[in-house]
Amino acid sequence: MSGASATWQRYTTANSGLSHDYVTDVAEDKSGALWFATYGGGLCRFDPEAQTWQTYRSAEGGLINDTVGLVTTDGEGRIWAVCDAQGDRQYEFTGDGVVVHSPAEPGGLCVLSPDGVWQTYPEAVPEGGILALEADRDGGLWLAIGSPADGMRDGTARFQAYRWRRFDGATWTEYADRRAAVMAWYLHCLAHTRLGWAVQGESVWLLEVISQEPPSMSSSSLLSLGLPSLSMIPGMGTFLNDYVLSSYDGESGWKQRATAPSGHRFESLAMDRDGHAWISLVQLGDIVLGTGVARLESEEGEGTWTIFDATSGLPNNNVQAMTVDSRGHLWLSCFISDLCRWDGKQWATFPGGEDGCGKESLGQGFEDHCGRLWFPSKAGALCYTPE
Repeated sequence: MSGASATWQRYTTANSGLSHDYVTDVAEDKSGALWFATYGGGLCRFDPEAQTWQTYRSAEGGLINDTVGLVTTDGEGRIWAVCDAQGDRQYEFTGDGVVVHSPAEPGGLCVLSPDGVWQTYPEAVPEGGILALEADRDGGLWLAIGSPADGMRDGTARFQAYRWRRFDGATWTEYADRRAAVMAWYLHCLAHTRLGWAVQGESVWLLEVISQEPPSMSSSSLLSLGLPSLSMIPGMGTFLNDYVLSSYDGESGWKQRATAPSGHRFESLAMDRDGHAWISLVQLGDIVLGTGVARLESEEGEGTWTIFDATSGLPNNNVQAMTVDSRGHLWLSCFISDLCRWDGKQWATFPGGEDGCGKESLGQGFEDHCGRLWFPSKAGALCYTPE
């Protein structure tokens, strides 16, 4: 690719063998073929060298249904896919909390082995669904599981996971505590993760929400204060939350790095090549507002942050997903807007139109072995080939 210009290409049902335009996830197998999870069209396998496509649907056996929310591959050459539940969940608010009524047709986890044999694990997909899926270096499969209110596939990479499971090929191990999950994952970790934490060198960085009982005041009085870190849980009361960035290196234990910038909570986390932690910001009030991203400059005290928003180069303040490529560039997928990229010095925006970005919200990017970035969306898969 030396000397060539960067190119953009969007793959859709109109110009390729993609079975559905709603693409939720992308993975690459050992042969270099790309696998696209589609929300209604099953799984699609694309061979970039041969330019051939193959579709796997539930009607042919294997997949539980065709609404595939996630796909990943492991070191044994297996393809793992999450089929989401069919139908809408119903929520009933009672004095004891939220009662969730399950969809009529549950989903499940499906695996395709290299010899073409399918196996399914319906019990692996609980209420709330699977928010992230990744294989580790020792052949285990990790699932990040959300709350019953999570699970809608909106093309974003916000992982508010409540617990994690690992499958070693025979048994499932569940971790209800984030720190316990990180410590267990650390023993098997890859060079990257989509499970809600980030890797920098020998350390794993984690976003944590630390809740505490507020002062003895009524909920209405607390809400009148306009505290951005206030959470009300039906049937459980009101809590004040601290949003904390911590790290674990496997030897010296946990270290609290910083708290979120004042007046914010954060959603997703990324680490750039210079060792900076980046968080996407959300402000709570009468409505939830995206307020850009922040870069951690110093870890002293509460931390020193630099905030970037629409006034400093972002297309808008609602950041849906963050991706760091092998060149160390940070990519932001903004809500119904353009992509933008931080190269270590400045932001570059990639508008829609001729270069193929469009105005559809893009999910977290996936980088293949050739250095191409693939962004899933409800309008196909967008591919960026760098110079």
